[in-house]
Amino acid sequence: MARGVISNFESSEYGKITNDSIKCTIALYLIKVYAGRRQIKCYPAFVGVTEDGQRLSHSECERIFYSPVSSYTEDGHKSAFWIKYLSHPHKMDSLVNRKEYEEKENEKLTPAQHEEIERMKLAATVKKNALNHALDDLELQMKELTKELEAVKSDRLKLLMTERKVSQLQNEMRKKKEGLFFDEMQIDVDLEKEINYFLGRETISVRADRQFVLEIN
Repeated sequence: MARGVISNFESSEYGKITNDSIKCTIALYLIKVYAGRRQIKCYPAFVGVTEDGQRLSHSECERIFYSPVSSYTEDGHKSAFWIKYLSHPHKMDSLVNRKEYEEKENEKLTPAQHEEIERMKLAATVKKNALNHALDDLELQMKELTKELEAVKSDRLKLLMTERKVSQLQNEMRKKKEGLFFDEMQIDVDLEKEINYFLGRETISVRADRQFVLEIN
């Protein structure tokens, strides 16, 4: 039966095994880890309980499977493990600690998430710097016009034309500074939305698909 789960051979949902180990019930689950809707990991996990109610760890269940088998029987519908999906509940399902699996995966993903968030913040900083560079260009133009004013003081017509340019540039700079404040605020708002979307999309969830349940006698 275990061979049927590991390979593509068909196996039943339930069965009984007789060997020299303790009396217990063992179930095999496929633990599927998702980041948002994307499956990022899948691995097998045993859960077990003895006849007197003692929990068995994954490694303890594995050791029991290594014990020689005297006889076995199978019950329930047969199917290959890759199409097996047992949706109906079973008492063994409560032994699968999904929260523990989620916490373990969250610990592993935290550095990667932190790195991605830092990348988002850096991109936002680059956008703000680009806005400030545009204002720097206007300030440079203002310096050049100021020098031009000094140079054309003796020419009334050129002086009036240059003063008009200065006035227009001052208005443009004032609007640019006002817009810069709101543009930077919008970048911060967009960054917050992007981070919240990323963290929500990357939320770790775990699904446990039961493969079979065995009674060991």
